[in-house]
Amino acid sequence: MAEENPFFPLEVKINVRDLKSARPFVLACFPGLGLVSTIVSSYLVQEIEPRLVGFIESRWLPPVVATQNGIAQPPVRVYEVENKNLIIIHSDVPILPAAVFDFTISIADWVKELNVSEVLSVAGVATMSDQRRVFGAVSDENMLDRIKDRVEIFKFGTISGIAGTLLTECAIRDIPAITLLGETRGVNPDPGSAAEVIRVMNDLYGWDIGVEKLEEEAERFEAEMHRLAQQMKEQEKTERKEFPMYG
Repeated sequence: MAEENPFFPLEVKINVRDLKSARPFVLACFPGLGLVSTIVSSYLVQEIEPRLVGFIESRWLPPVVATQNGIAQPPVRVYEVENKNLIIIHSDVPILPAAVFDFTISIADWVKELNVSEVLSVAGVATMSDQRRVFGAVSDENMLDRIKDRVEIFKFGTISGIAGTLLTECAIRDIPAITLLGETRGVNPDPGSAAEVIRVMNDLYGWDIGVEKLEEEAERFEAEMHRLAQQMKEQEKTERKEFPMYG
């Protein structure tokens, strides 16, 4: 675990209990471009009904609570799927850029302690294309064989947010890691891109999770995720006011 700086303590706490998986792999999904990541984890939670095992708390998180069937749910939740040896970190809310470091270090240290087999993060990548390709990047050269025949290698560019920094921090800790980038045209919710990412995940992990329902219910997903997109825009406006640029 990275030594915590006493003058700048990490302000993220991961509260998880009763994990049963041995050497699981971890899927980390936080809102970003096209909300591709959030749609992926939301759909998986809906389809495979994982067990809620914990949550992440931080003063950096907005003062909101999610509800499901009238029951309060923390905005950043941790699930376990024992028969898939899978842990899902799902966030309903975007993470401020100023908080990304704290979240990334905390998650990377936690998965190192868990002795996970692999970390997978998902994000969107904006292009001007009408295609819905899936790009991939990995933590080290040895991992390229895992993805090279399944996705287009993300040869040049930058990956922002937790999806990018987590890849770096996993590499530092010698944790095998993959980032899948679903092609999208912008900030609008893109369930189609999320469906393509899930298809790649099916291939990578030997799953058989159908995406037909996701495609058929795209309009409903777009309505649900549009609310998150609006929240992201409002949060960006707030951040610009709190952290103005001068020059």
